[in-house]
Amino acid sequence: MAAIWHLALLLCMLFVQVQPSFASEADMYTIKDNAGITIHCRKCSAGQKVVNDCTADKETECEDCESETYMDYPSNMKKCLTCRKPCGEYEEESLSCTRTQKRECRCKDNAYLLDSECIRHRPCFPGHGVYKPGTNVSNVMCKRCVNAYSDVTSSTATCKPHTNCLAKNLTVIAFGNVSADNVCGPKPIRSVTKPSLQNDKVTENISSSGTDKNSEPNSSDKSTGCWCWTTERIAIVSVIGVCLLTFTVLGWSLYFKKKKKFKRHIADLTQVDKKWMFSCRKTGDRKNALHLVAQMIGKDWTQLLGELGFTKDWRNIREEHRDVYNQALEGLRLWTQWEEESSLELLKKAAKGIDRNDICETLDLLEREINKKAYKDKDSPHILQCIRERKSSVGTSNQKEYKKQLKKPLLQSIPN
Repeated sequence: MAAIWHLALLLCMLFVQVQPSFASEADMYTIKDNAGITIHCRKCSAGQKVVNDCTADKETECEDCESETYMDYPSNMKKCLTCRKPCGEYEEESLSCTRTQKRECRCKDNAYLLDSECIRHRPCFPGHGVYKPGTNVSNVMCKRCVNAYSDVTSSTATCKPHTNCLAKNLTVIAFGNVSADNVCGPKPIRSVTKPSLQNDKVTENISSSGTDKNSEPNSSDKSTGCWCWTTERIAIVSVIGVCLLTFTVLGWSLYFKKKKKFKRHIADLTQVDKKWMFSCRKTGDRKNALHLVAQMIGKDWTQLLGELGFTKDWRNIREEHRDVYNQALEGLRLWTQWEEESSLELLKKAAKGIDRNDICETLDLLEREINKKAYKDKDSPHILQCIRERKSSVGTSNQKEYKKQLKKPLLQSIPN
């Protein structure tokens, strides 16, 4: 029984001695001194760096990290890590730079993240309102107001309905549009007359002489309520007609101009596709090099265009096309229009530059298929033998007979 107690006490002592070594193993690092002896040194704690390594009789010397540097874990490094630069115009600091943590930034409420950069949300101009609000990862989407208005430039304001003047017991003085509200005012006060008195006045005017009626047309119009073509009314109708005609002509001209521009764009795309459409002379298959690259490049199309030196309209391409394939194809088409010396060789060189050897091999295969020599029937040995036999049988002395034989098919011109 005593032996068992001694054994248990020995195990407890071993556990107490071994436990600290396991707990502190992650906080130690190993070096060799000048004599080649291995020494276990203690790491500096978070927020510090190593000034001098330990020796056999001296502990590791540590020092606090400098300003704008940090160390967020125990290490044996002799230089602290550098914090990122201060947050930009449309960024705000979520974590500050201290000795034990790095600085982290996030986009403000009026900005979103695009290509690791915070960009301000798109503003909607008067006549347009916010259709889809912006977030930290997406831009604002604007939409033209319909039966509503927006009179401010804002990235948060939506279209507002026009004021209902009738509901407020008012009348509309000026109707609103997409960028202005209705203008309301008090209703006009109308005088009320008895029908009997008004009929008596009409009867007296009708019974008056014809000369008086012709001499005072305005008074007869007022008494009978007749609407006549006066000079002022003709001028107003003429102005309205001219305005309507002008707006109609402007509208149609803008429509045809936009249609012409769209046709020109389609024609340019057709020319681009024709230029990059290659036909294999052996099989007759037609392949478009830009389509092949767009199918294989994926999300790396921005790197490919950057390698080609074309960095314009990337954001417009992303906003107009959601599919990655269409984005890549549109970017390559714009590059071919921008670069006058665009070729398969430039595409292969750019693909190598971004380590896309699969695209380079595909373009090499396409180029080899294009450069293969076409099969020519006149090089056939059988056809050449028929030509020689026709010349020897007909000869050149009888020119008429020779010309008749030339008009016949090649394999039928040899006499039996």
